[in-house]
Amino acid sequence: MRAAGWVIGVLLFGLPLACARTGGLGEDAGDDHGDDDVATGDDDTAGDDDTGDDDDTAGDDDTTEWPGDPVAPGDVEGHVYDIDLLSGEFVEPPGVGSLLAQYMTEVHPVVHVYDVDDADGTIELALEVEGASLIGDWDNPHFEVGSFALTLEIEGIETTLTDVTVAGDFTDEGARIVHGALDGIFDTRFMDPLIDPGASEGATCELMASLGIECITCPGDGALMCLYLRAEGFQAERVDD
Repeated sequence: MRAAGWVIGVLLFGLPLACARTGGLGEDAGDDHGDDDVATGDDDTAGDDDTGDDDDTAGDDDTTEWPGDPVAPGDVEGHVYDIDLLSGEFVEPPGVGSLLAQYMTEVHPVVHVYDVDDADGTIELALEVEGASLIGDWDNPHFEVGSFALTLEIEGIETTLTDVTVAGDFTDEGARIVHGALDGIFDTRFMDPLIDPGASEGATCELMASLGIECITCPGDGALMCLYLRAEGFQAERVDD
């Protein structure tokens, strides 16, 4: 673990060089969105629009504006979706989130959709990690639900992401969720020994401050030791068919 921690420290100290790269996740420099399909080829080219390509084909068909057409409630109610969090791009903390993702164990929260109500603009679902059902906002086919806690494992160490919200758009007939977005807050103190085995508490926040990224208040104890984490562009496949 010490060797891996040293690598993380080097990568973080080398952040300005990493941030100099344009694009991410296979996208081209002129496109503001990640290439979020499962095709091998990069079909989000610099000359195209800024709408993400969200299907399974290698052809460049990213001209459809999202959110897409509304879905029938029966197309999503009672179905289960497996979120592939690492299929997205970690855009917060800026430049650092994507480096952290390289050391994350696969994260697959499972979503059970119970009810959607177009009239009330609400959606009821449960996440396997949460257990109890949650009521969120529904603007067919877009949803947003929070807040809950999610356990992440980075370099073999578990940490809890708190105040988490998740959002996304259902595709035609509820086949999948696209344009996923997840926000949360995590305590940086577990990272201190990963950056330097002999580091004192707060070393991660000191390093972040040197990069222009300020730590925020932790919900648990009020310490200025937390960071905001955001992932965008991930997908969730329907897995109950």
